[in-house]
Amino acid sequence: MSILVFFKIIMVFRYKKITYLLLLLILAITECFSQSQVLKGRVMDSDTQKPIAGIAVQVLGTNTSSVTDRKGYYSVLIPENLSNVEFGEFVDKKLSRLQEVGENEINIYLTDLSADDLYGLSLEELMNIRVSVVSKEAESINEAPGIVSVVTAKEIESFGASTLRDVLERVTSVVGLTGFNNRNVISMRGDQVSVANEHVLFTINGRPSREIIKGGADSDIYAMFPLNSIKQIEIIRGPGSVLYGTNAFTGVINIVTNNNKEFLSASFEAGAPWAKIASVSGGSKLGSGMFSAAVQYKKLADWQQAFTTELDVDTSFNTNEEGFGAFLAYDCGNLTINSSIIGWNTFLVSPINGGNTASVSRQFIDAEYDLNFSEKIRASLNATYTHCYFDGTPNHTIRNSNDLIFEAINYIHPAANFNIVVGALVNLRSGIAKHQESWGDIVESMPLYSVTRYSFYSQADYSYKTLKLLVGIQAHKHLKGRGAKYIPRAGIVWNPEGKFLIKALYGNAYRAPTANETILNDPKLVGNPRLGAEFVETFDLELAYKSKKIHSALTVFRSHQSNIIVRDFRDEPEGFINRGNFIAKGIEFEGKYFPVNNWYFLGSMSYQTNVLSNREDIEDFTTAPFTAKFGFSYSSNFGLSLGVFNCYNSKPPDVILRFPNRKVVNPVPEAFNLLSANIRLDLSEISKIKNNIVLNTRAENLLGEEIYNAEWVRARINSIPGKPGRRIYFGIAASF
Repeated sequence: MSILVFFKIIMVFRYKKITYLLLLLILAITECFSQSQVLKGRVMDSDTQKPIAGIAVQVLGTNTSSVTDRKGYYSVLIPENLSNVEFGEFVDKKLSRLQEVGENEINIYLTDLSADDLYGLSLEELMNIRVSVVSKEAESINEAPGIVSVVTAKEIESFGASTLRDVLERVTSVVGLTGFNNRNVISMRGDQVSVANEHVLFTINGRPSREIIKGGADSDIYAMFPLNSIKQIEIIRGPGSVLYGTNAFTGVINIVTNNNKEFLSASFEAGAPWAKIASVSGGSKLGSGMFSAAVQYKKLADWQQAFTTELDVDTSFNTNEEGFGAFLAYDCGNLTINSSIIGWNTFLVSPINGGNTASVSRQFIDAEYDLNFSEKIRASLNATYTHCYFDGTPNHTIRNSNDLIFEAINYIHPAANFNIVVGALVNLRSGIAKHQESWGDIVESMPLYSVTRYSFYSQADYSYKTLKLLVGIQAHKHLKGRGAKYIPRAGIVWNPEGKFLIKALYGNAYRAPTANETILNDPKLVGNPRLGAEFVETFDLELAYKSKKIHSALTVFRSHQSNIIVRDFRDEPEGFINRGNFIAKGIEFEGKYFPVNNWYFLGSMSYQTNVLSNREDIEDFTTAPFTAKFGFSYSSNFGLSLGVFNCYNSKPPDVILRFPNRKVVNPVPEAFNLLSANIRLDLSEISKIKNNIVLNTRAENLLGEEIYNAEWVRARINSIPGKPGRRIYFGIAASF
């Protein structure tokens, strides 16, 4: 009954009125100030006695945390009546000892986790991993007011992968798709009503990296982002626009990288025919800070595709993918710089003459400067820049775009159980698109695009015993002459001392129209400058069970998209309009099981139904309605480990639901299993080798399934090749 009352309250206070809830929380500040005190100290390496930067420190029983500065200092707020101080788990480290050096001052000494230590942790400890994607501050995944999945570096290592897309396809309710001009598209909860990846936002260490002309042309990231730079991947299923803005519509994918750690590692994999993946990563002190870098080069095995277009053009060919991804970071205390570079060549099909090789490049850089005003107030200033270049001539366009964000974020902690985030940003976007005429001339298909957008947001959470309440709102303005739009968010997390946890969440999100959709002037497709933003309203209810060996969660959701932007096929040339609604409902189950130290099991199942209300209701017309995913890993006591994972996608609906005149020229898409296996042998465990040297054998699509996707983008034909066949790699890795 309390959950139903909660949802009714949210509906009453939605949009502008939700600010009243924020005011009620802020009025509680005066009461909270007198209920907390400061606990401080340093975090040190137990072996070298040197300070450790970038370590998240949390006191159990509180909802605040602190990340150590470059000298290892931390400072957290704790209740005055807290008699026994206990610290939470430290990622990649374990507690060696504590040293009291004064009143409310404790030094923490840590040591590195070994592989045995990692497998020796209980699942309860592993599931207390901290995430920052939900609230922009580190918090336990159990207490985070969002439906969140986390993929750790250890899971990537155990199960193996060639690309980021391979990793994400193992996540609950995530489906990977392939289209005409987007080789890699990530869909969440059955939502894929447009051409690109416009409804899922990709971030690096919490900072957005957007391609702003098509709004979601992120194939290069999913193909070439360096996996060896990843510490963990945090995935929100559901809206995230309150803190992130446009595109955080049905999901946010946040990559957390391996910064602030001294190490060096290298690996090489090779497979037939002529596939190779080479990786180098490391971290080292540089001046007064820490420098981290990761580079990965990939030349994937040829993908032999058999494919016919609606013009009866046979496009059977061998697709070659080649490129590199690099990530660089420098942290010198208050200043942190993160940057990424991607270069990628791939083959894109065309209905006219089969297709051609396209080249893509992306440069991302973010500079963050932290300001610590007091123990209770700090701020960060960010400048984030993304440049994207795409050359798909002669069959596709040339796109050149720039996305620049200036953002100020204030973090206010008036008490140990009260957190407030307030931020504002200015987003400057510009770009241009060109296409090649049949006689060879390059002409503009989109004139110079330049727009400035503004956003202001605030979010607050308050904890009382086992309850955590959250409310937030964002005001954004993306079009001249139109008023600001308001995006609300609210949630309740009940986390009692027992084994059950309940999250009840309500959130809205928006997607502003892209440059393509507003000012494109292509002979076959034109933009509409009068387009409005898309909106989505989502309810989530999650029941989780957690113990020392099992962590599972059952989630039900309902998502209602309105004012969606679709292509208008009624006129020539085609255009874009706001028309219709998309309603998706579903259920998700996921779990992790750790029976003994050497075994680890995880899996998920999801089922969703959807309705597109346009000119008529169309049911279940997007991605696979049912997915089932299961994996296990085993690590022996003599260095041998095995990881096996299978992804099952049910049969997708026929695109005839959208376009009755579609042609059946390719194989009918069927349900498929995507089975992978990874065998690793750590030679240092069976010999006296000083450095860790690992041999591995990895297989993708082990069953050799012939996988076709429904051609959901253009829907002129029934299907398009979705994934390559069986691939087997052999490799070696070393760490020093």
